[in-house]
Amino acid sequence: MASYRIDPDNPGIKMLTRSFRTVGVLSLAGSVPLLVEGDVTSALIWLIFPIALFTVIPWMWGGYGRGEVIVSENDVRMKTRRGTFIFPWEDITGAREFLPDEEPKRDHFIYHLLGRPTYPRQAVEVQLVRSIRRSLYRDQFGTSLFGIPIGITKQRFFVSDPDSLFADISRALEQKRRAEPDRDEPT
Repeated sequence: MASYRIDPDNPGIKMLTRSFRTVGVLSLAGSVPLLVEGDVTSALIWLIFPIALFTVIPWMWGGYGRGEVIVSENDVRMKTRRGTFIFPWEDITGAREFLPDEEPKRDHFIYHLLGRPTYPRQAVEVQLVRSIRRSLYRDQFGTSLFGIPIGITKQRFFVSDPDSLFADISRALEQKRRAEPDRDEPT
């Protein structure tokens, strides 16, 4: 069982937290004309809204960027402060190294707007047989849980040592393939 620390400088998490903070600044700017006009009730709503955007939402999303990825004989688990992601080996079809230049141009543009000109991190991307599901009663996500499908069939792991994680996942997938009997052969 190998464990890898999640890189807290996860670009996806950083983009989400920065975008919420950007909307919070715009909301604060929207409250100024309301205060000038004397509409205190509306101005208070516009002032309370950014507090959530500046603090609560970035704090919640930031929890997904802290934790560890654990590769075991049964599954790959990503334990974060905000929940656990569980991917059994039966649901993983493959893994690949995800390089920064593979990110779509749209995302590069958004990162640039939010103060991050490039997608700076290499990651390990796991392809899944079925969609990730959100558990209804626990703070868990995974492919074999009872819950609401969220439509994502790939998971990227931004860890401090992506090369070793990729090697471990590839090795485990290869061992699993060797252990499975050929389905074409009659028994």
